[in-house]
Amino acid sequence: MEVLSTIERKTPNKYPIGVGLRPFVKPECLHARPGDLIEIDRTIFAEWGLYFGKGEVVLLGGDLMIGRTTSTKVVKRKLTDMGNVLVRVNNKKVPAKNRSLISLKAKTVIQNVNKLIGKTVEYNILSRNSEHYVTEWKYGHGWSDQSRTALQSMTIFSTPPSPKDAGIAHEKLSESIKSILQTQNSIEDLQSPGAGT
Repeated sequence: MEVLSTIERKTPNKYPIGVGLRPFVKPECLHARPGDLIEIDRTIFAEWGLYFGKGEVVLLGGDLMIGRTTSTKVVKRKLTDMGNVLVRVNNKKVPAKNRSLISLKAKTVIQNVNKLIGKTVEYNILSRNSEHYVTEWKYGHGWSDQSRTALQSMTIFSTPPSPKDAGIAHEKLSESIKSILQTQNSIEDLQSPGAGT
């Protein structure tokens, strides 16, 4: 007979805690606990939210891919209202550990985030995006691994943007992402049954 730890007995899914990242699933199949970070697959970037409980996630609202967006609201939504996306729990434990950070208690995280719902916050795709916010909410210090990767990629192909050029870098990256997404949608339209008839 297999003996399960207390944590595994309390984990209501087939992916025990500590096994690494779980696969992306449809929102209605996600097993999350309040305070978990939710990674939302958006093809070439990830949007991030914080699981609030009862199928709801707290995240940044609005069309964040508009190049000139400098602020947005913190909103609470049902995961199942997010559209045709895939999601997973990704509490970023290794990056947090590498930064010597530990998670705040889930109850504290939820209480703090609840106070932010409806508030307008600063937004920049490179320096203050959804990943920055959720890591700050959970760990007390925000960071974005995908922004760091994007900035590193930008420096390979050009002069790195200075902090005062963050708005320009944000706009250029947003335009590039939109272009890639439009190209992907065009390819999918061509590949769909009945296309071109």
